[in-house]
Amino acid sequence: MIIKNKEQNRIKFVLIILARMNSRRYPKKSVCQIAGLPLISYILNRLVPWSSINNFDIFVAIEDLSTDYQIAEIAKSYRVYCLDGNGQSPKDRIGRILRDNDYDYFFRINGDSPFVDIELLQIAIDKIIEDPSNAPDFVTNLKPRTYPYGVSVELCKSSLFINAIDNGTLKDDENVFDHIYQDSNSLNIASIILEEDINLSKMRLVIDEPEDSSKINSILNRFEISERRLITWKRICDSIGYDDLLP
Repeated sequence: MIIKNKEQNRIKFVLIILARMNSRRYPKKSVCQIAGLPLISYILNRLVPWSSINNFDIFVAIEDLSTDYQIAEIAKSYRVYCLDGNGQSPKDRIGRILRDNDYDYFFRINGDSPFVDIELLQIAIDKIIEDPSNAPDFVTNLKPRTYPYGVSVELCKSSLFINAIDNGTLKDDENVFDHIYQDSNSLNIASIILEEDINLSKMRLVIDEPEDSSKINSILNRFEISERRLITWKRICDSIGYDDLLP
């Protein structure tokens, strides 16, 4: 169990899960059944208890309620906020949440990643609170990428994001952090990498296409039903073996 310290209590964090039904590569993937549960439930099963302990808000930011009502119903069952984007892009959905609230930092959580890593999110927070006077603008494990594809953390300073929208720096509606990675030398960015020169970036633990769903189903069905709900990517790797999970 991870309990926040006083500095973590002072700084306001929010988790924003981007999810939609109209994925071009895999329609309705957010609610596709993965070993008996909808994909979005694997994400919420991990985030809701942790966020509750730490008093963090969670938003499931859907594209449009008319098409994403199934996602909204699942979010409601977990008692988390659901933002109806009314057709807005990910950039504008995130912008609405940040403008309407006073969060200092936000996590962008991808709705196609069932093995979101709570320990990794906490490491990102620790990098903010260990020296608040010199806190990074952005924390990521994607530059360089050493973790499996689908196990990511991106924690962004809210004011940085809003300013990028307002001054036109953030031009991409979908890839909302591309401008940060492209301009990384001028920003205070903290990177998280695996220890001992381990690189698992060729391993896919994401659901982006129907074949990914079949693969993750096959992996999870090797474990007891009681373990699947909260199983971690590390437990999967230790049990099955890293080599067997590579393409």
